[in-house]
Amino acid sequence: MKRIFGLLLFLLLSFSSLSAQIPKAIGFQGVVRTPNDSFPQGLHLVYYSLYSSATSADPVYLEIQKPRLTGGVFSGLLGTQRPIPDSVTFDKPYWLGISVDNENALTPRFQLTSVPYALHATMADGLAPDFQLPATRIGVPVPISGTARGDLSGSYPAPLVSGIQSNPVLPETPKDEDILWWNGATWSPRPSAVHSSFNIVASDSQSFVNDSLTIVKFSGQKTVAAYNIGGNFDQASNSFTAPADGFYHFDVFLIFSEIAFVTVGFQTAAFPIIGSQEFQSNIIEYHTSIPLLLGEKVRLFVKSTRYLNSARWSGFKIN
Repeated sequence: MKRIFGLLLFLLLSFSSLSAQIPKAIGFQGVVRTPNDSFPQGLHLVYYSLYSSATSADPVYLEIQKPRLTGGVFSGLLGTQRPIPDSVTFDKPYWLGISVDNENALTPRFQLTSVPYALHATMADGLAPDFQLPATRIGVPVPISGTARGDLSGSYPAPLVSGIQSNPVLPETPKDEDILWWNGATWSPRPSAVHSSFNIVASDSQSFVNDSLTIVKFSGQKTVAAYNIGGNFDQASNSFTAPADGFYHFDVFLIFSEIAFVTVGFQTAAFPIIGSQEFQSNIIEYHTSIPLLLGEKVRLFVKSTRYLNSARWSGFKIN
């Protein structure tokens, strides 16, 4: 046997697996070749020793295994026959010494590569190997403090979201079912689904002076609100405020004291008159749809030389 293993021309070493469970284990594979380039077969004793240096005399760990060689190839799992002790912490370099069938150990020793050092992750620096986190601390939040940065403003533990990917978020308080809306410059809360409709009737007469466009008044009169879903029609200002961007449909029904030439239209902040239409009658029905932006106000205007006996204005959001 001494002739077989007196010279080993090469040995392939690889750390192919490890386990973070107890016992610690390091996968090992080698190839034995004789001086005449043949490969031994069958069972052979392989001695593994771990050293803290390339030249130290005393091993920090020793294990003997009897693998079966097939074509000179053998493998082992260090730590299965004899557990690797916790004193071998893998937080510093180690060297592996190998001998076969009690022959002299192969030289030079093989320095372990990075994979076995992952065994050091089984315990943190400064903690005992059997340390366990108390059950009272599991799931308990760790307080943090300091000034928030990036897309957060204020300070911990209660910072505010002031941006998304460096785009500002407006400091508005959202309402139920709001969504976060991007308008091209800022993020802000918007209603996800807007339900808005109204039906307002003014039964008192109203005169129009100098045949000019005049606002139809629903305040200070015998006004009846059949419904005002969302509360977006304000009788005090005679205006409807759009709760969201979109198209709104409006219906107007007017009764005048006599047949007259009548112009009906709506006014917004952006347009003095929009969607106007002319009639010659004492009973007017007018229907139109106009686009409005969130928060935009619209009021009903009429131009006539006759008294307006009653007015009804209803509307709803289309989309």
